[in-house]
Amino acid sequence: MSGQKPKDDSQVIIERLNNTYLLPQQHPNPDDLRSRLDAVVRNRIATVCGQLLSRALDGADPSVWLIRRLDADLVLDIATVSDELFSQILSQQIAARIVRTISRGADGNLVMHFPDRAAFLAHFLGDLAAGSAWDKWYYSTFASLRSLPTSAAVREALLREPALAETILRRLGEGLERVLEVLSENDALQVYEIFFVGGEHDAGLEREAIEALLAVWPVARIRADMEKRNALRLYLTARRHNPNLPANSLRLAITHLLGFAEILRRVEDSTLLLERLSRGNLRGAIELARRRGVTGHLECLPFLQQLAASDGDWLTRLAQTVNPAVRASKQAEAKNLAEAFGSSFGSIFLLLPSWFDLGMHEIIAAAPYADLEGLDKAQALRWLLALKCLGRTRAGEAVYDSALSFAAGFDARPSCDDLQRFSAAATAEMNQAALRLLIERLTWRGRIEGRCVCAELVTPTAGGEILLLRDMAHDDWFYATSINEEISAALNEGLAMLRETVGVPLECLLLQPGLETRLDIAALASWQAQLVWREPDPSRGLLPVRLNQTPEDEMTVWIEPAATMPEDRRAILLRYLARARPAASELDYFSLIELNPPIVTNTHFDLTWSLMARAVLKKFAHRLLGFGWSSAEHLYQNFLAGQSLVRIEKGRDEKDQIAVQLPHAPLHLILRMAGVDGQTCTIPWLNEARVTLSLPAE
Repeated sequence: MSGQKPKDDSQVIIERLNNTYLLPQQHPNPDDLRSRLDAVVRNRIATVCGQLLSRALDGADPSVWLIRRLDADLVLDIATVSDELFSQILSQQIAARIVRTISRGADGNLVMHFPDRAAFLAHFLGDLAAGSAWDKWYYSTFASLRSLPTSAAVREALLREPALAETILRRLGEGLERVLEVLSENDALQVYEIFFVGGEHDAGLEREAIEALLAVWPVARIRADMEKRNALRLYLTARRHNPNLPANSLRLAITHLLGFAEILRRVEDSTLLLERLSRGNLRGAIELARRRGVTGHLECLPFLQQLAASDGDWLTRLAQTVNPAVRASKQAEAKNLAEAFGSSFGSIFLLLPSWFDLGMHEIIAAAPYADLEGLDKAQALRWLLALKCLGRTRAGEAVYDSALSFAAGFDARPSCDDLQRFSAAATAEMNQAALRLLIERLTWRGRIEGRCVCAELVTPTAGGEILLLRDMAHDDWFYATSINEEISAALNEGLAMLRETVGVPLECLLLQPGLETRLDIAALASWQAQLVWREPDPSRGLLPVRLNQTPEDEMTVWIEPAATMPEDRRAILLRYLARARPAASELDYFSLIELNPPIVTNTHFDLTWSLMARAVLKKFAHRLLGFGWSSAEHLYQNFLAGQSLVRIEKGRDEKDQIAVQLPHAPLHLILRMAGVDGQTCTIPWLNEARVTLSLPAE
C-alpha cells in the first residue's frame, strides 16, 4: 500500500486488498453478500480513505509513504448496515491504521518514507542504475518498466513525469553520475529535451548564461565521450547554482560551449584560433578548424565571436576554462610558466606504475619489430598500447589527445598512416617473440603458474574465430591467434610456448564448449594433462565432477572415467569458473581493428598487443582491493574516466617534473585507499621525467 499527499489533497493507492468475510453458517446468500461487499471495497474504499486522510494529515506535506502490509478487523451486523455506512466504517479503520503507522515512522523495511515524489523517484533511479531496484517491494508501481533495458527504464521514468524530471535528477546528488553512466546518449538527449518544452529564449541573457556555465564547468565532471550526458551535467549543475536563469538561454549556451571545447581539443594551435576570433577574422578561424579535421560544431565560432565583441581576454578565459591546455603563448614565454594541458585521457598516467611493474617498457624495447622511416618502434608501441588500455569505443577520440602522445614520447601526434604501415609490417615471428616476452614477465611476477590452462573459441564483433588461452590461476591471458579449421596445431603451439617459457608441466586443460568436436584429442596426449570438459560427451564416456558442495551454485565439469581430481586443482577450477568473464567483450574492448581512420589492420599484431594491454589493466586492478577480476570497461568507467590536468615544469636538474591531477572518477576513494594520491614514478623514455599523481579533493 502506498500513499502520496499532494499539496491540495491526499491520495491512497491500494495495490492489493485481500478480504476475508466470516458469516453465520446458516446465512442464506453468502455468495451474493460477498459480491456486494467486494464491489463496495473495490469502488469506494480508496476514495473515502483519501478524504479521511486529508483531514487527519497535513495536506501541505508532499511526503510519500509506502506500507507493505496493513491489517484491519471489523465486526458488523451487515444486514442492518448500508453500503455507504460500511465503506465509511471500513475506511475509518484503514485510515486510522495508516495514521498510526505513519506516526511510528519508517523502519526501512516494511514502512518506507520519502520527503516527496521527486525524492522517491530519485531513489528509484539510483537503485535502478545500481541494479538493485527490482529486488525491492516498494518499487512495484514501476513494474511496467521492468522488461526494459536499464537506460530505457530511466528515460521512461523521467519522461512520464516531465514536470519533476529536473528536480528528480538534481535530487540524485552524487548518484547522478551512476545514473548517467547507464543512460545511453540517445536516451540522455530525450531526457535533456524535456527541460525546454514551452520555454522561450531570451537573447539578452546569452553572455550571462555563458558565465554561469564557466563558473560551474570545473565541477561538472565533463567527459569527452559523452556529449549529450555532458549537456545534462552542465544544465543541472548550472541550474543548481542559478535557478532563475531561463532554461532555453542555458540550452543555447551549453550547445555552443561544448562545441567550442571539442574544437579546442582538436585544434592544437588554439592561440592562433583565438587571435583570429578576437580580431574579427571569422573566416580564418573556421578555415583553421577545418584544416585540423574539424567538421562539426563550427556554428559556435560566430556565436562566441559576437559575444566576445573583440574582447580577446574574455575569449582566452573562456577557452582556458573549457580546456586548460589553452594559454597565451607570448605571455607564457615571457613569464616562463609551466606548460599545462587538459586531457580527457590523462588517467593513462595512472596506469604507468602497473606498466613498469610488469616491465612493459622492457618488453617494448626487446620486441623485434622494426623502426620505420620517421617512426620509432618504441614510441609507436607505447602509443598503441596506451590507446588499447583506454578501449576501442574511446580510441577515435583518444588519437587526438595530447596526454597520449606526450606519455608515449612523441613530440607531435603520430600519423595514422605511419601506424598502419607499422602494424602491417609486423610478422608472425615478431608477434610470437613479443608473446614469449609477455609470458616471461607474467611468470616472473607470479601471475602465470602454467599448471592449469583454459582453452576457448571466441568470436569478437569484428568477426572471425580466435583461439584464446588463459592461465586459470589468476585469469591471465597469454596466447591468442586467429584460426581457420585447424585448431589443434594452434593449441599445441600456444601450450608449447607456455611450457618453454615457464618450464612447469601442464596438469589440467579445460576445454570450453565448441572445442570438443574440432580438436584432435589424440594430438594432446603428449601433454599428459588431465582434460576437463564443460559439456558432457557421451561418445567419450565422460564422468561428471561437481566442484562445490552447495547445490544453489552448483558447478559441474566432465573428465575421463577413472580419473581423479586433486583438491588444489578443484579449487583453481571452481575459482576460475565462478569469476572469469566472457572473453568476446574484452577482446572487443582492446581491438583497434576497423577504426576510422584505420590504425591497425594486422589481426595477429592487434591480438598480441591486446593481450599486453589486458595485462596492464589486470595488474592495475590487482592493486585495488576486490577488483582483480573486474572487466576492462568497468575499470575504465570507475577509475580512469574523466578530465585530467597535466602540468610540466623543468626541475633544477633540467629534468621534467610532471604533475597529473587525476579525474574525479566514481570510485576515486578506492584509489585513495590504494595509495595513489601522491604516488610517483619515473619515465625512462622522457629523460627520467618524474610523474606525481594526485587525486581530486574530497
